[in-house]
Amino acid sequence: MMTHEDVNVEEQPELTPDEIANIEQDAQHLEAFLGSEESHRSELLEILDHHFVGETNSETSARLFEAVAVYAHDQFAGAFLGYLTFANDPVRTEFERHLSTPTRLYLRKVLAMHGARMAEAATMFGENPMAWRDLQREVFQDVISGDWRVHIEIKTYGGMTYGFDETPTSTLVLTHAMLDTLMTAIQSADVGIVDPGVIPPFRERVIEFLEATETLVEENTAATAGGDQTPDGAYI
Repeated sequence: MMTHEDVNVEEQPELTPDEIANIEQDAQHLEAFLGSEESHRSELLEILDHHFVGETNSETSARLFEAVAVYAHDQFAGAFLGYLTFANDPVRTEFERHLSTPTRLYLRKVLAMHGARMAEAATMFGENPMAWRDLQREVFQDVISGDWRVHIEIKTYGGMTYGFDETPTSTLVLTHAMLDTLMTAIQSADVGIVDPGVIPPFRERVIEFLEATETLVEENTAATAGGDQTPDGAYI
């Protein structure tokens, strides 16, 4: 059985007096609004439900803040969404020290219902809506034609989804075009525009691909060269 001593728990940094004072003030905003009307709690859940219909995108956090601020006020919206979204363990623990039991249980209920989506929205906040955030790939063989296909599905931070159905060859041509574009960017600006951390695994994968296709390239080169030769005994 695993004991507490078996778990390597990372030590959390202590909060500064200013941070504790800010948390206490935010907790007061939460208590004041949530305790003023019984309907506030259910109506806040309705607001969250409304804004979490469909895909989360880079604008979800901003829309949530605006909606909650309109319903309540800016200070409450910041405290409410901050507790649910950005609070780490010591912050949340300090928050709960200043909350009544009904408010604490309510916030935990909201966290259980929407915490994962709110955390996702927070990580996407401020990202370029047209930039890709998720890439799904699938390689399959068509049972009727026997052809191999590559399906690519790209999701953006703006919530859009784009799908492509390619052949292995057209996928390689597309990859070549993207690499050409990167080369143009590097030559026009500076190699430092590329995160150096992503270069080694990319280089290794390219080498693996070249090694895997080396035999195919050699056979194609030999066949092409053989086609250019004149067979023995043939008349010119």
